[in-house]
Amino acid sequence: QLESSVVTMAEDERFKLTATFEDSEQVQEDENASDEAASDEETGDLQAHQRMKGLGKAELEAFTKAQKRRGLIYMSKVPPYMKPAKLRHLLSQFGEIDRVYLKPEDPKVRKHRVRMGGNKKINYAEGWIEFLDKKIAKRVAESLNGTQVGGKKNSFHHNDLWNLKYLPRFKWHHLTERIAYDNAVRDRRLAVETAKVQRETNAYVEQVVKASKIATAKRHGKERQDNRPNWSFKQKKRL
Repeated sequence: QLESSVVTMAEDERFKLTATFEDSEQVQEDENASDEAASDEETGDLQAHQRMKGLGKAELEAFTKAQKRRGLIYMSKVPPYMKPAKLRHLLSQFGEIDRVYLKPEDPKVRKHRVRMGGNKKINYAEGWIEFLDKKIAKRVAESLNGTQVGGKKNSFHHNDLWNLKYLPRFKWHHLTERIAYDNAVRDRRLAVETAKVQRETNAYVEQVVKASKIATAKRHGKERQDNRPNWSFKQKKRL
C-alpha cells in the first residue's frame, strides 16, 4: 500500500510539472503566432537588404538618404482589437506608410480573458508606424494625438482616441534591435523556467524512489524478523 501511494503521488506530481511545461510551451507558441500576425517588419528588412545588393555608389547614397528621410511614430496605446491593416488604412490617407508593427498583448492576459468569456481576438499593446517622410510623420503625430479616430459613426473605433508621438532620430533598425533583444530575453527566461521545472521533476522522482526503497527495506526487515525461528528453551532443573 505504501509503494502504491508513493507511485500515485509521483504520477500526480509528474502530471502537474508536465502541465506546467506544456503551458510554457503553449505561451511560447501563442507569442510566436501573435508576432507573425502583428508585423511585416521582417519582410520589409529582407526586401531592403535585397534592394541594397548590387547598388552602385550613387544609388546606395540615394537609398541611404531616403532611409534618413523616413520618420517613425510611436503609438503608446492601440485602440482595442485594431489590426495592422486597419491602422495602415486609417493613417495612409495622411502620407505614404512603409512598415507597421503592433506588439501583441501578453498571451496570459488574452488566455485569461478568453477563459472568462471575453473577446477571442488578439489585442495589441503598442505600435510603431514608419512614414516615408519624417515631416509628414511629425505633423500627423502632432495633429492627431488626443483626437478621436473618427470615421463612420457606427464604426467600432469611432470613439477611440489616438495616442501618437513622433520619435526624432529614431529609425526602424533601432526598433528591430529592440525586438531582437526582447525576444532573446524572453527565450532565455523560458529556458530558465524549463530547466527549473526539469530539476524539480528529477529531484521529486529521486525522493520518491528513495522513499520507496526505504519502505521496501523496512517491510522486508520486518518479514525476516517475523520468520526468524524461536530458539528459546527451558532449562532442566538440577537434581
